[in-house]
Amino acid sequence: RTPEQAFRDVDRKALTYHVAAAQSAMFNAMLDQRLENDELTKLKPGDLAFKHDNGATFLVDPLTADSEDTHRRLGAFEISPTGPMWGATMQRADDEVDVDETEALAEFGITIEDLEACARRQKDLVRGARRPYRVPVTNHDVEAGVDEHGPFIRCVFDLPKGSFATAVLREIMKPPEGRVFLDQREHAEAPAPDDEHADDERAN
Repeated sequence: RTPEQAFRDVDRKALTYHVAAAQSAMFNAMLDQRLENDELTKLKPGDLAFKHDNGATFLVDPLTADSEDTHRRLGAFEISPTGPMWGATMQRADDEVDVDETEALAEFGITIEDLEACARRQKDLVRGARRPYRVPVTNHDVEAGVDEHGPFIRCVFDLPKGSFATAVLREIMKPPEGRVFLDQREHAEAPAPDDEHADDERAN
């Protein structure tokens, strides 16, 4: 049968998982690029900036990108650059940022035309969104103790929905390259693009 027929036979829940995993992979590719270029705490013309106080985004022009107020707000974690969770309703960046994101999309074998075709047939399945490249770690605390299992260290913190506690713990623990811990749950929980306004999750 055709690929489309095979696609339609897959369970809806499984399809949602695969779509979210693909969106996350493409987002992570752009995140890696920003990290490599030391651009995670910078805004470039064409970026869509995320306001951490209310979740709104705004398009960054050259004047805004270079202003002292922008640098202050970035340093104060008031705003952050965003990356693409590609989909039908995602707002695209502008200028060179859009070019970079579109080229990264093409490396996954997907074109804008593919997304537009998908939107016409399965709009609710691949909605898309912008996600900030940085997230705050709040209400954090660390304590040590001993219980019936022996000594322990307990880390408590809040993260926005769609973020992974295991990623924070990896930065704290600095495990050897390739070491797996917490039964790989971070790889089994691809964030869906439609949970932007869900309550913060408490990670213990």
